[in-house]
Amino acid sequence: MQHNADDLLALAALMGKLSAAFAASEPADACVDPRDQLCLAEVSLQGKHLEDAERLAEVAARACGAQESRVLTQALRLRAKLLCRRREYKAAADVLHEALAPTDGEPMARAEVHLHLSKIYEHKLMDLEQALRHAGQSRLAEDAVAYERRMKRLVRRTARD
Repeated sequence: MQHNADDLLALAALMGKLSAAFAASEPADACVDPRDQLCLAEVSLQGKHLEDAERLAEVAARACGAQESRVLTQALRLRAKLLCRRREYKAAADVLHEALAPTDGEPMARAEVHLHLSKIYEHKLMDLEQALRHAGQSRLAEDAVAYERRMKRLVRRTARD
């Protein structure tokens, strides 16, 4: 019976910590791991609470240290996704360019960011040269057939322009 009472106390303490993390607008406010902030941002996005998701992703990105490059990249990619939902494609591309820096030494993460940039430049910003440049660096992020199709399409379209 005592362990049930202890579990209830622990649950209340956990809810307090989560509430503080969710309400944070600065990294120091949260006093939690940036990965927790990123998870809260993703949950907020799934729940269609876009303003909370953006705020929490920004807090996660600002809270990241040098050792947390993967979390920083994910937080920046989430911010870019939110910007795309608001049709702010140039801002999303800028955030994705920022996300390239912490991907040094992580070829898959780097390729995924380049793939997202390629898609934004091709379909939203209509900058085919940039789309082709980024697509060329996205090989690891998609299967060979999709990569070849994307490259051929972009080469063909840039030759026309």
